[in-house]
Formats: sequence, C-alpha cells, structure tokens
Amino acid sequence: MQVEFYALLTSFCFGLNAILIRKGLKDSTPVTAAIIVSLVQTPILAVLALRLPIIWDWQAVWDFVLAGIFASTIARALNYIAIDRVGVNVATSLSGTDPLFSNVLAIVILGEPMVPSTLAGVVLIVLGVLVMSGFELEEGVKKTDIILPILAAFGYASANMVRKIGMSITPNAGFGAVIGSITSIIVFPLYLASRGRLREFNPRTNGLKFFVGGGVVVSVAMLSMYTAFQSGSIAVVTGLIGAAPLFGLVLTALLLKDTERITRRVVAGCITIFLGVLLITVF
Repeated sequence: MQVEFYALLTSFCFGLNAILIRKGLKDSTPVTAAIIVSLVQTPILAVLALRLPIIWDWQAVWDFVLAGIFASTIARALNYIAIDRVGVNVATSLSGTDPLFSNVLAIVILGEPMVPSTLAGVVLIVLGVLVMSGFELEEGVKKTDIILPILAAFGYASANMVRKIGMSITPNAGFGAVIGSITSIIVFPLYLASRGRLREFNPRTNGLKFFVGGGVVVSVAMLSMYTAFQSGSIAVVTGLIGAAPLFGLVLTALLLKDTERITRRVVAGCITIFLGVLLITVF
C-alpha cells in the first residue's frame, strides 16, 4: 500500500496546486506562476535530496533532466495557461489523462504488457475526455484551448517514462525531483526570452502568496511521485495520480465556488476518468 499512498498523496497535491494557481492568476500571469513555483520547490527538494545517499549516474541525471523539460517546463506551462483560459476543472481533468499516454509509452518503449483491464480503463479515460470536451464553453473561452491541457498530459506522460527509468538507476526521490526542477529554472526562462515573453514575469503581484504555496505543495507532490515510481509500475502510479481531477473538483466546490462553474458534464467527465483510473489500478 506504500506505493498507492504516495501516488494518492501526489494526486491530492496536484489538485490543491491547481486551486492555488487559479487563485493567484486572478492578479498575475501563467509565466509568473510557473517560474515562482520552480524557484520555491528547488531549494526545498535540494535539502530533502541531501538527506539520502546519492548514487551519481549520468544516464539517470539525463533521464531526470528530460523529465524536467517534459513536465516541469513544457507541461507545467501548458497546464497553467490552460487553468487560466478554461478553468481548474477542465484543465486538471484533461491534463489528468496522462495515464492514457503513459500506458501507451510504457507498452511501446518499455515493453510493459497491455492487460484487458488496463485497456478498458484507457477507453474510459478517453470517454471522460470526450465528455469533458463537450462542456458548454464560458464566454471568451475558445474550443482550441482544450488542446493545451491534452498536450500537457502527453508531456507529463513522457516525463513519467523517463522518471521510471532514472529511478531504477538512482533510487533517491529528492535527487531526481531536484534535477528536474533545476532544469526547469534554466530552460523555461531561456525559452521565454527566445519568444520575447520574459517581460510577462512579474513577482510583484497579489498572487505571489498563492504561487509560493503552490511551490510548497508541488514539492511534496514531486517527492511523493518519485518515491512511488521507485517501486511502483507506471500503470499503477500514473493511474492513481490521474485521480487529481476529483480532488480538484472537491476543492473547487469548497474554495472556488464563486468563480468556477461545476456543470453536469464536468462531474460526469471526472467520474468517468476516475473509473478508468480504478480499472487500470485495481485489476
């Protein structure tokens, strides 16, 4: 049950992080959110990494660097932009479909078998995505924005695969997480500068406290996720992390009820995705 506990803890933290980011984005930008979260989580993870022995291996380091590029840089930026444009529930639900992509990549690249229950779970997850995509758009929201959290999901899935490979070489959860975070701090600002978007970073904002809180929460999420990958399979770990939309739904109802609409389609999509997660995980 240790793997399941850490995976569910990761799921809850990602759901809570989405709420904090949504609150902070009322007075700020996704660029500011992504950079502040990375700046906060890196020293926290570094301290935790030093508490355990580090087995230095360049292949593992490269895997963690790739994970940082895929997840902490590309996918996180896409997800934060999606939260700003389409809301917490839709963004977290669609980005939470990464178990679908993770299982496909695990089968194709790592040679993991596809069992019937996993296939059924994947079908339910896809169905949940379709249900979520059919929601009634709020004013000012474009249908094309739906692709953003889906691309984020693929980025997270790619990161999951290389994390698993890296953890099999160097089983230090904090070390893997901090390498990915450092990568994000270096690569993301360089990307923004190349696109002329670095000016969007503004730490003098009322949303700063929410982004700092998000950094702390994400630190816990990253550490628990790497710990889960140390001994758990990609299907189990990513499946349970896919429960984040439900945590996001509950937390939204409690904390964002004045700004977020929870429609029947949103609820149906979340439940369908979660049922798919259960099939992948339990059977």
